[in-house]
Parts: sequence; C-alpha cells; structure tokens
Amino acid sequence: MRFHLKKSVQQFTMPKTISCTPRQFGGSQKVILMFNQSDTFPKCYTEWYDPVTNLRENAPGINDSRRLADLGVIRDKFVFSVGGKSKSVFMLDVSLKSPSWVPMVDMLVSRDWLGVGVLGDFIYAVGGRDVYHTLDSVEVFDVSIQKWQMVSSMSFKEMVDVGVLNNHLYV
Repeated sequence: MRFHLKKSVQQFTMPKTISCTPRQFGGSQKVILMFNQSDTFPKCYTEWYDPVTNLRENAPGINDSRRLADLGVIRDKFVFSVGGKSKSVFMLDVSLKSPSWVPMVDMLVSRDWLGVGVLGDFIYAVGGRDVYHTLDSVEVFDVSIQKWQMVSSMSFKEMVDVGVLNNHLYV
C-alpha cells in the first residue's frame, strides 16, 4: 500500500498508466476492508483500516463465515463476498451512511477456495472446490438482472486466484 513511498522505489520512474494515489472512501483514505473469523463461529467481523491515521474501526459484520470466500468490487462502491463453503453471496454498499451486508442471489454451484474477478458489472466465480471435488466450472453474475449463469469451463480443475487487467480475466 505504501510501495510508492519507499525510497528504493522512488529512484525508478513509474509508468504513466500506474496510479500511485490511494482510493478515497467517505472523505478519508480507508482502503482496506479486513475480514476476521470470530470465536463465535460462524460469525465474521470486519474492520476498516485507515492508512493515514493507522487506525482500525469497526465495519459492518456479517453473520456467516466468509473464511473461504473471495471478494470482488464493482464501481468502487459495491463489495461482494462470494462463496466460502456455500453458494451464498453478500453485498456491501460502501457509499451508504450506514452500510450493511445484504444477501444476494446464490451462486449455482457451492464453492470455496474460488477466484473472483469483476469485469464491468459482471462478477465471475472461477474454479475452487465443492464438498467433494476440485472444480473447473465458471459462473458469472450479471448485476443488472441479478442472475447467475454458467459459462465455459476452464481446461483444468483447480483452486485459483483471479486478476483483471485491461478488461481481461486472468486465472
């Protein structure tokens, strides 16, 4: 998060396409949403971390274990927690004065250790595993119509990480 501030990095010229300005949230630079497993399983509590003040503060909690879930963000406004030993999906609208986690339409396949990527208003849930098997399947959630659908599977079965670059999904 503070990579661009290190002296060893400042001697290098950053490409013009890389932004070194932290994202803004609610007038401050709260850029990290942390999930922590509670002692009272399955509750999961969350915190905001503000790098400017180096302080943590409570964020809206979620009454479901999200330990094996993955996250996606749409329009720097909506955080989606996807999967994690279930088909469940929850959304947090960080632009609201009092944000809270809202259950969304469940995925078609139960997945944990999945990868999540966002392209526009579409959330991709990739690979992972169900209770018995490692998965090669991929499904996509269209936010505008609130519906999941299966798309082409991967050529391998794996628990994966997903990244998005230049409007391409990388697994």
